[in-house]
Amino acid sequence: MADPTIIDNDKELYILSAMWFWGVEKSYKDLNKLADEDKIKEITIIISNDDKTMSKRKEILDKLKNVLK
Repeated sequence: MADPTIIDNDKELYILSAMWFWGVEKSYKDLNKLADEDKIKEITIIISNDDKTMSKRKEILDKLKNVLK
């Protein structure tokens, strides 16, 4: 929490933090709907409060989608 950028270089922490928003943080209950609609920009803004990390998130999402096919 003191340095939230630590997850930027740790893929495991990066994914775990995203899972936290889906599983624990109930104030973001519309994330599933946004994900179903593939609205990565909106999700990124909710999670990061800006879209500076959107390209990195999109890259990771695309990789995960290919793995999970």
